[in-house]
Amino acid sequence: MKEHFLTLYHYETWANEKIMDSIQNYSPRDQQILRLFSHILSAQTIWLQRLSLQPTIQNAWQVLAVEECKLQMQQNHQLLLEFLENTHDFFQKISYKNTKGEEFTNSIYEILTHLFNHSSYHRGQIVFCLKNYTQDLPVTDIIFYLRKDAQKT
Repeated sequence: MKEHFLTLYHYETWANEKIMDSIQNYSPRDQQILRLFSHILSAQTIWLQRLSLQPTIQNAWQVLAVEECKLQMQQNHQLLLEFLENTHDFFQKISYKNTKGEEFTNSIYEILTHLFNHSSYHRGQIVFCLKNYTQDLPVTDIIFYLRKDAQKT
């Protein structure tokens, strides 16, 4: 299971880098692009804090500047990798409060699955927004990542 989540982690970093490149080129024209990527990163931060049993930031929709996004993305990627490398029981339950203060309990497996799916969903929205500015859209589907990775071997 660890191998599965490490693959998703590497896909996540690859896809986020592609989106970050597009944001640096097109976000000045469309703040929705920056808003969505900021949300991906803020939500990741919140989930990483929950997984580490730390107090969480509460604003999942704060808009970060481009440089802040880049820094937050790098920090999240590092924290996520460290978490995955140090996790042995993906079925361990984590109790947390959502942004409304409601209490929930989910397994690490469920939380990580949500974290990766959430990012993919919003990256799709970003690509949709980018259609207004370029025909050279970033391709961030996981199958393209897996094909790219398979070509290296």
